Amino acid sequence: MKFIVFNGKTLKEDEANIPIIDKAYFFDFAVYTSIKVVKGKIFFPKYHVDRLFESAKIIGLNHQFSREEVLEWLKLTVEKNKLQNALLRVILIGDADENKNAKLYIIPFGLTFYPERFYKRGVKVITFFGERFLPN
Repeated sequence: MKFIVFNGKTLKEDEANIPIIDKAYFFDFAVYTSIKVVKGKIFFPKYHVDRLFESAKIIGLNHQFSREEVLEWLKLTVEKNKLQNALLRVILIGDADENKNAKLYIIPFGLTFYPERFYKRGVKVITFFGERFLPN
């Protein structure tokens, strides 16, 4: 069973629900970051949380969370799920009406490793120049 963290509380994956009437979900009033966990170690957690908070600031998404809280919740997610190799998706969703009750989810996903030969010999790629909406 997979566990997520929602506003600091551990929930079973099937208990984590998104309210259908919350306007923040409809109007893209959210920011996210993805953080790797390899061999149980979270890669650059402070950098990711700082960047998440800076992104929230740029779009005017106020929230009640502290850096220290989120860093602890990242550790909690890794410990509760006994993660060794994973991707943590941290999603900060604003309150579209009053901007007071933000929600923060930390969701673990599997981490893809490619065959060793890809790393030794390389791979062919095709590049595409594009920029996502609000790239900051």
